[in-house]
This record gives sequence, structure tokens and C-alpha cells, in this order.
Amino acid sequence: MVGHATHTKATIWYYAGKDKTVELRYGLKGTATDNFKKQSMPPRPQNNFTSLAELTGLTPATNYQYHVWVDGAKLGEGSFSTAPIPHQPAEYNYLFASCISLKVSKDQKAWNAVIKENYDFQMFHGDNVYADNTSHSVLWGHHMEQRNVGNFAAVLTRAPTFATWDDHDFGPNNSDGSASGKEDSLRLFKDVWSNPSYGLPDAPGVFYTYMWGDVQYFVLDNRYHRTDKGSDATNTQLGVKQRDWLLDGLKKSRAPFKVILSGGSIQRGSEKWAEYEVEFKAIMNFIRDNKIYGVMFQGGDVHIVYFKKYDDNAQDVFRDITRPSLLQYETEMGYPVYDIISSGIAKHAKRPWSIVNVNTKLADPTMTFRFYELEKLKEEHVLRLSDLMHAGVKDLLPNSPFYEQQLAAGSTHPITWTTIGKVGSVNLDYNTGEEWISIETGLTNSGSYEWTVPNSPSTTVKIRVRDADGTIAGESQGHFEITRALP
Repeated sequence: MVGHATHTKATIWYYAGKDKTVELRYGLKGTATDNFKKQSMPPRPQNNFTSLAELTGLTPATNYQYHVWVDGAKLGEGSFSTAPIPHQPAEYNYLFASCISLKVSKDQKAWNAVIKENYDFQMFHGDNVYADNTSHSVLWGHHMEQRNVGNFAAVLTRAPTFATWDDHDFGPNNSDGSASGKEDSLRLFKDVWSNPSYGLPDAPGVFYTYMWGDVQYFVLDNRYHRTDKGSDATNTQLGVKQRDWLLDGLKKSRAPFKVILSGGSIQRGSEKWAEYEVEFKAIMNFIRDNKIYGVMFQGGDVHIVYFKKYDDNAQDVFRDITRPSLLQYETEMGYPVYDIISSGIAKHAKRPWSIVNVNTKLADPTMTFRFYELEKLKEEHVLRLSDLMHAGVKDLLPNSPFYEQQLAAGSTHPITWTTIGKVGSVNLDYNTGEEWISIETGLTNSGSYEWTVPNSPSTTVKIRVRDADGTIAGESQGHFEITRALP
């Protein structure tokens, strides 16, 4: 499966070629194939005759299986799991990897170990092939050769896939936005990777965001708009519009963890964010000034597994390009910066890759990074939400009822919420589209309340959780529905 998934939708990508009849058959895992749903997925002339099926109406956090039929014969099969309900605490795993080269690694042994792991989706951080070219046909040839590697192909059929690029699958080594033919590179990337979206109407690129449970991932494009390196405000990895999109998304996000993903890193390698200090400081200052908690950085590029904490006491921080003193990360962002890298799975002799366990069901949510080399666990690091907090910050994040859920008037349903920081007693309200109505005041902050749903039928209902001091409030993400009482 070269395609992404949400809690109710998924895409399946396949390449059979021109003038082929391609059909997808799919159903719940364990369902008899005779009961599979069928969906045509004709080759798309505008996408180099690749086929794409878009599945809707799926059930959250559910396992599915599928078969691909070409000209009446079954030629492919796989499985996937849909995402948990957005903004609901969840526990899950994902693969975190980058840098895949057939020039260096023909057998790519690490995939044999990866396929044995139990994870829910995979995130590829660039250099997914080493074409070093912007030619559509050259890039296409490299991607197709890579997808014919048996163990890699097997990995692609077992979980939803999200991807970004770095220099070697964007253009030449260390290439930037001046690369001739970058529009062809972008067109090719859209042909072979089915990401949730691509850039903005007025800012092309491979950047996008997605939710998995209550964690939000911001996938960046660090190549298409990149300028020369330097300490001037005009030197950028992202470009103004992508940077504004990122900052706006971080500010609006209601996720405990906000993971910023790119093909590069903060400090390691020649293409690090340290070479664009003004831009990175602007991002850190925005996070600090807006008290945005839970931000962390994941990257690739440099063929190592790496977990580094930068704060006021760090010795290994990048130097300000314009002055000799050290740039103090914690001063700039308000809490430590974590630079986390997983790179070289099929490029370096040690074959580094990672599995990340996310658990936001805990009182102090965690992300646990398990780093592998030579298919053996090398080290493990636990990052807690409390590690990514400004002093005194607190917040309330409603989880249930959730978006588009239907509740019958008169029924009992739990209102649940996640507490960030220290919050004492809380007040609960609901709104059917006109005004906020009190449910209860002065509740002990247990994170849950059994609610008798009022007889107020509406399709635009929200819940609000407020602290008793009136300083913070969190609302439902989207509306749910109250239906008439059951007979």
C-alpha cells in the first residue's frame, strides 16, 4: 500500500501501466474474500498511468485487507489500519526511516526486520531514492526500481505511508529552490506518493499536515523553496508562505504533541537548520511567545540514529553565525529543543531505523523512540509531554463526545478531556449553536463526567471545559449531534 489513511478514509496506489483494467477488492481483515467490496481504479494518464483508489466510509482504528486485480488476475495484496478517532487519546507505533539507496544496498536487509514489527503507519523522511536528478523519467526509473525490491515492496503493502523528500529525490546533491526542473520533481513525487495533500494553492511543494489520534504531524518541504545558506532574514529552508502555514498550524493545533518532520535536521550534517539561524530562531520565538507546548523535531539525511536534547546547558549547540556566543535553545523556545534523527536504513552499513511508540492515554503522554542498527535495538529514549512545556502552562482538551458522533437525547454519555499542566476544578458547558449552557460547575478535575444528554436536538453541538478560575477553556474539535430520544 503506497497510500495514506485517516480514521474514515484510505488510498491505495498501484502501478499496472497503460491500457490495463485495474480493480481493488477490500474488506475487514478476516472477512471472506467473496464479501469484499469492489472498486475500479483505472490508470490515470495525468499521473504516469498509476492507479489510485480512494476508500471512504471506513471505521476508525480498524484493520482492513485488500487485493489488486489487473486484467482479471490477482497481482497484489496487502493490509492496513485506519487511524484512531482524531483528538482522542491513543496508543500506537510508527516506523521512522529515511535514506534508501540501491546503489549502496542491493539486498536492503533492514526491511526484513522492519516487516516483523507491529506498527500502524510509516513515515519516510526523504532521500527515498538517490536519483540526484530533477528529470521526471529518471526519477520514475529510480522509484520503480526501488519498488521492485521484494522486501521493500512488502513493507509498502502492510501500513499507510506518509513521505517527504530531501535533496537526492528532489534534485542533485545539496540542491535548493534554484534547481532547474524542480516542477518535474514535484510532479513525479505526486505520481508515486499518495500523501494527504501537497503544499498550498500559491505555494507548491510536498508539505502537509495530518492527525493520528490526538497527535498532529507537520510534514515540511525543506527543498522546493530553499535559498542559499546564510544569516540574513531572507535565507530560508521553507519559504515565507510555508513558514507562515507552519506557524499558523502550530498556534491553532489542539494536539498534545506537535511533531515537525523534515528531510533534514537541526544540528547535524551540512544541510542543517543551523545554516538558517534567523528562520529557526523566528520559529522558536513564535513557539515561546505563543506558549505552544509539545513541539518536537524529527529528521533524516545524515545516516545515523540520534536523539539530542538542546537547552541552556547544552554544549553541542550550533553557533550564532553573526556572533561568537552560543545560541541558547531554551531561552529562544522556552523549553528544550529535541533533534531526533532516523536515517540510513538502506544507505549506511549499520542500517539505522526507528520505531516510535506514542501513548497519549497516560497522565503524562509519552513518545518512546526505539533506535535500531544492524536489525538490533541500539538504544531507547522516552520523551514526555512534561519535557516540552513552558513553566506554568495549562490547557484543557475535550476528547469526547467527538466530531460527528450521534448521541440520543436522554442517554448517558461520558464527557472526557485531557488536562495539560496543573488544573484544579473545572466547569462544563454545551452549545447547540446559539449560546453556552452550563452542565456543571466546580467539578473535581478527574478528566471525565457522566453526562445525561439533554433533549436539545441539534447537529451543531459542542462541549466546553473551563477551569474554575476562568483563565483557560477548551472546546470540542468540530460538532457532534444530539438526536431525538429513542422510543
